[in-house]
Amino acid sequence: LFQQVLDGSRDFFQSEDRYLRKDGSVVWGLRTVAALRNPDGSIRNTFGIVSDVTERKRQEAELRRYSEQMEELVTARTAELERGQEQLVTLNRASQAINAVALEREQLFVAVRAAVAWLMPADFVAISLVDDERQEVEDVFLTGPHGRQPGRRTPLAGSFVAAMLARDLTLKVDDFATAPAAFKGHWFGSEQDTRSGLAVILRRGQQGVGLLTVQSSEPNAYTANDRSILESFAAHVSIAMENADLHRQAQRGAVLEERQRLARDLHDSVTQTLYSMALLTHGWGLQARNGAPLDPQASFTQLEGMSVDALKEMRLLIHELRPPVLAEVGLVAALRQRLESVEQRASIKTTLTVEGELPPLSPAAVEAAYYIVQEALNNALRHAQATATDIRIRTDNGAVHLTACDNGVGFDPAQLSPGMGLTTMRERAAAAGILLRIDSTPGCGTTISLSIAS
Repeated sequence: LFQQVLDGSRDFFQSEDRYLRKDGSVVWGLRTVAALRNPDGSIRNTFGIVSDVTERKRQEAELRRYSEQMEELVTARTAELERGQEQLVTLNRASQAINAVALEREQLFVAVRAAVAWLMPADFVAISLVDDERQEVEDVFLTGPHGRQPGRRTPLAGSFVAAMLARDLTLKVDDFATAPAAFKGHWFGSEQDTRSGLAVILRRGQQGVGLLTVQSSEPNAYTANDRSILESFAAHVSIAMENADLHRQAQRGAVLEERQRLARDLHDSVTQTLYSMALLTHGWGLQARNGAPLDPQASFTQLEGMSVDALKEMRLLIHELRPPVLAEVGLVAALRQRLESVEQRASIKTTLTVEGELPPLSPAAVEAAYYIVQEALNNALRHAQATATDIRIRTDNGAVHLTACDNGVGFDPAQLSPGMGLTTMRERAAAAGILLRIDSTPGCGTTISLSIAS
């Protein structure tokens, strides 16, 4: 720059330069150099000024560092917000996933494990519940880096779970190396496997019933946002567990009700028939001992009829005790199995005709159709004295039409018998969106017609 002043291409220049003092310190100076020229352009004189700008340079450096730090903070906060938004979307999906699984606890726990892994680091996931009756805590679900592990059952008194429920707050541990000793007994895995963790409370209503625990092998693995997300997810898990418990109770109630129904059927049909047979044979024995006239052929014919009726009822009850196969084999195969295991063994002539290929039907419609036809077959067996049944299934414009006919004694639909289940048949059809028609005339058999939309 000074050479340009000398050769006349410029008259002055400025530059900022570092200067080393004798004491070793560094200062910054703003150097200004200018030239005074003669009329012919030659240099008459030059002068220069150096101003101390060390403080300004320091402030500029501070400002640059501050700007860089702010940019880093903004970038980190933006990334955290984006991760939080992604977690909220994932939380919604995870909640939908656990609500979509079958209402069985084991399936629910597996879905919880998968959902937590979507949300945050989760080398260990555990669900620990309080058993109020036994006053114990049980790890009902525990999975680690090597898969499912057996849980522990420990006394509730003095346990970590009891302390957490009394504290009624989520616990976040950033590094177990510095965590209080009282907290270390509850966590899962070795010290190498576990460096940080979160424990949130599972509730039923306002009452704490257990803990959902997640752990990571890395320290400081969980943020405050992870804590909030897991607390929200735990609320969904609590509701899903309560629904699973209610479903299990309903299943137990349904099983008990079905047992009671079978007991009533056994008492009303087979037991009564066998009791009548015992009375008849006892009476015939008394007649024989007293020398009263007895028609052996008529007696044995009557006894045979009663034993055949009892056998029919027993086969029907045995069929109803078997686990349902509808979901495994489909409607047609399930109906065929029913006819082979009950009607054909009772010497009732059966036909099952299928015209065309069945379109896809909803599981609810298939189940309702099967049980409606089964009820119709039960009526033909128990009440109608039928010797033949005919089931026909055909398709028409995407709909399925099913008819079940018998050649029994028929009945007057206006005078329904409570034991024939016709009301239940209509309720099943209405719930599944099936059109049901029942045609019967005394002495002319009965026809049940179903129309099912695909």
